[in-house]
Amino acid sequence: MARLELIKPLLSVGLIGSKMGSKWDDGNRHTDVRKIIYELDSEGERFIRSIAFEYQNEDGGTWRSETHGVMGGKKEEKPIKMGTGEYLTFVSGYCKKDRINGIGIKLLTFLTNKNRPITIGDEMGIDKKRDSFIRLPTDGKIVGFYGWDFGKLRGIGAYFKREPFAGGEAGEDRKFDGVREICVLPNQSGIRYIKFGCDNRSEEGIQRFCGDWTGEVFPEEEQIQLKDYPREYLTSISGYVGEDGAIKSLTFYSNRGTHGPHGREGNGKYFWYPSTGSRITGFYGTKGETLKSIGVYVEPIPYMYPSIILGPFGGSGGQEWDDGVHTNVRGFRVTTSGANKKEKIESITFMYDDDGFLVEGSPHGRRVVSSGKWIWLDFPYERLTSIGVWKGSVEGVTAIRGLRITTIRGTSTYSPPYPYGQCTTDPNTPADFTIKKDGHKIVGFFGRKGDSHLISIGAHLEQN
Repeated sequence: MARLELIKPLLSVGLIGSKMGSKWDDGNRHTDVRKIIYELDSEGERFIRSIAFEYQNEDGGTWRSETHGVMGGKKEEKPIKMGTGEYLTFVSGYCKKDRINGIGIKLLTFLTNKNRPITIGDEMGIDKKRDSFIRLPTDGKIVGFYGWDFGKLRGIGAYFKREPFAGGEAGEDRKFDGVREICVLPNQSGIRYIKFGCDNRSEEGIQRFCGDWTGEVFPEEEQIQLKDYPREYLTSISGYVGEDGAIKSLTFYSNRGTHGPHGREGNGKYFWYPSTGSRITGFYGTKGETLKSIGVYVEPIPYMYPSIILGPFGGSGGQEWDDGVHTNVRGFRVTTSGANKKEKIESITFMYDDDGFLVEGSPHGRRVVSSGKWIWLDFPYERLTSIGVWKGSVEGVTAIRGLRITTIRGTSTYSPPYPYGQCTTDPNTPADFTIKKDGHKIVGFFGRKGDSHLISIGAHLEQN
C-alpha cells in the first residue's frame, strides 16, 4: 500500500519510446506547461517528427524550448488552455517500430488533473494489439520534459513535482483495506469534521475521524455510503482550501460516480488528487477546529469484476474484434458512407475509462478513419445506456445499416439519441436489436468487422 506524501520533491518518470539518438532536456525549473508545438511526417507512417514546449516560469513569463527532432513536416500547435488549478499529470503514447529507421512515437495523450485529454499525433497505422502502449502516470504536476531524437521524436519522459491536496504536513493514521462510508459536517468556517467507516476485515468495520468531533451525531451530517462495497470503491478526491488554511469543500469520486461537493465549493484554492488507476483505502490529515489538510492511501485494484455479454447483433463473417472490459465509456466516434452517408456504418471507435486512465479502442470497420466527430460524454454525469442496432444488406452480405446511441445524465434526464445510418431517433420505434439491460452499465464492446464496414456489435455489461 502506498502513501502519497504531501511534499514537493522534483522527480522524473519515463520512458515512452527509446533512447535512440541524442538526448534533449528542457529542465525542471518551470512552473507549468502552456503549449505543445509539434510536426508530423507529411506522408508515410506519420510519426511525430518534432516537438517543442512552451513553459511558464516562476516569474510569470514564458519560455519556449528548442525544437526536438527534425523540422520539415506538417506543423501543428496545441495551446493548452488550463482552467483554475488545472495542470498536466499524465502522459501516455503509442510507439511503432519502423523497419528501416527504428522506433518512433505515433501518438501522445496528455491528461490534466481534471481528467481532460489532450492528444497529438496520428492514429493511422497503429495496431492496438501489437504496437507498444506506454503510460507515465505521476502523482503531481508535470513541469518539464526530456527525451531523445534522431530524425524524429524517439523517446519522451517528464519531470514532475508532487502537489499537496490541501494545507500543510499531515499526520499519519492507520492503513485499512478500503473505505465503506464517509460522513462530513460542513460549517461556515469549512469542514468541522470528517468521519470514515473503514474496512479492517471485521463485519462492523472501524471508524476514524479528523477535525473537531466530540462523539455526538449532528442532523446536518452529510453521508456518503458505498452501498456495493467492495465493488464500488473510491478513486479520487478534490476540493477547495481557503486562505486561512482550512478546507472549505470536498468532493469524492468512485468507480460508480461522484459524491459531493460537501461544503462551500469554489471558495478558495482548488486542489485535486486524480485517479492513478488505484483505489483509495484510507485517509490521513491534520486538524484544528476544522479540517486543515487531507491525503490518501492507495493500492492497485486487485481484480476485475465479472461481466455479462449481449450480442453480437448484425451479420456474420469478417474478423472478430473485442475491446475488453473497462470501467466506463467516455466517448465514441462513428463514420458512415453511401447516399447521404446512410447506406452503411463504416467504422466505430470507443474511448474508455479505466479508473481515470483514458483507453482508446481501435477503429472497427474501415481502418483509415477520415471523418466522423468524436462525441465526448460529460463524464461522470453522463453515461451511455443503450445502442439500437438495425441490420441489412451491405455489399451483398448482412451487416449493420444503422445505430441509435442513447445516453443519460444522472438517473433520469433524457438526452436526444445520436442517429447514424439508416435508423430513427424516435425512442418508441424499436430497433432490430437493442443493447441494454436494466440495472447494468456498458463497460466494453465487441463484434465483427469487414474491410470497409461494421458487421456486428455486442457489449460487455456490469451491474451498476
